[in-house]
Amino acid sequence: MTEKFSYHDYKPVIDRTLHLLEQNFKDDFLACALFGSVARGVATFLSDIDLLIVHQKCPRDMAKEFSKVVIMLRQTKEYKSLLAKGFLPEPYPVFLNEEKLKKHPWILLDILDHGIILTDRNGILKKELGLIRKKLEEFGSYKVTLPDKTWYWVLKPDWRPGEIIQL
Repeated sequence: MTEKFSYHDYKPVIDRTLHLLEQNFKDDFLACALFGSVARGVATFLSDIDLLIVHQKCPRDMAKEFSKVVIMLRQTKEYKSLLAKGFLPEPYPVFLNEEKLKKHPWILLDILDHGIILTDRNGILKKELGLIRKKLEEFGSYKVTLPDKTWYWVLKPDWRPGEIIQL
C-alpha cells in the first residue's frame, strides 16, 4: 500500500508559498485555496500542490510572475526539507481574476467539495462558494464517487436536453 499524505505534511511549504505570493503580488493577490490530492489527504510523494489563486484583474502575466515565486520557494528550507524526505512539492496554480471567479467555473466544484481556503481577503472566495452551494441545493445536485475513487457530479437530476445549467 502506498503511503498517503495530507495538507499537514505539506503545510510548511504551503505557508511559505502563501507568504511569497503575498510578498510578490501584494494587493493583486485576493485569495488562495488548496485542492486536489493534498487537500483530500491522498497525496503521494510525487503529488503536486494544487492551488486556486484569485487575483485582481491586472496587466501582469500571472504565470510568469508565479514562476518567480516558485524559484524563490525552491531556495527555502521548507521546500528543501520536503525534497530531502522524497517529496516533490511543486505548486501547481490555477489563476482566476475576480471577473472569472464570479462566472463560477467548474473548478470551483472541487474547491467547494474538498478545498481548503488558505487566505481570502474580504471573503471574496467564500462568498462565491456560498452562491454555488446555494445553486447546487436548488438544483438537487450531488456528487457520485466510483469504486476507483474518481467522481462526477449530477448537477441537475431533472435536467432536460437544451436546458442550460449555470452555477
